[in-house]
Amino acid sequence: MRIVFLFFLFISCVNDPNVIQDFALMEELPIESIKDAELIQTQQGVVKLRILAGSMNRYRDLSYPLCLSDIIVTFYNNKQKSSVLVARNASIDERKKIMTASGNVVLENQKNKLETEELIWDERSQKIYTNKQVKITNQEETIFGEGFSSNADFTEYTISKIHGNLDISF
Repeated sequence: MRIVFLFFLFISCVNDPNVIQDFALMEELPIESIKDAELIQTQQGVVKLRILAGSMNRYRDLSYPLCLSDIIVTFYNNKQKSSVLVARNASIDERKKIMTASGNVVLENQKNKLETEELIWDERSQKIYTNKQVKITNQEETIFGEGFSSNADFTEYTISKIHGNLDISF
C-alpha cells in the first residue's frame, strides 16, 4: 500500500516548463504597496518637499519607477510653501532623481496657475518642465504655449511657442 501511495505521489509532482517560464516572465510585482502615503524630503533638517499620494508602489529593481497615484506635491522655500503640484499619476525614477507627473496636472503658486497633461521635475537641477501644451493663468492674462520650464517655486518661467491674448502695458 505504501509503495502505491509513493508511486502516485511522485508521478503527481511534475513541473511543467511552460508554467514555470510564464511565471518567470510575469511583470515585476511591487515589494511595497502603500495607501495614503506621505513622503517628506528635508535638507539639513528643513522641509523642501512633501508628497501626498493616494497609493504608492515601490519595486525591488530600481529600473522600475516608484509609482504614485492621486498626488499632491508641495514645494517649500525658506520653510514657506512656495508652490503646489497636483496630478492623477506620477512616476519617480530614483536613480535619475526625476519625477514625471501626468493626468490633469496643475502647478500653482500665489500668482500663477499652470495646467498641462504632463510635467517633469528634475530634482538635481531643481527645474520643472514639459514639451506638452500648457495654459498659464493669473489675474492679468491667460497664456497658451507648447513647452514650459520653471524653477521649483514657479516664480521664474519660460514658455515656448506662445499663443493667446497677452496684456502688454507701456
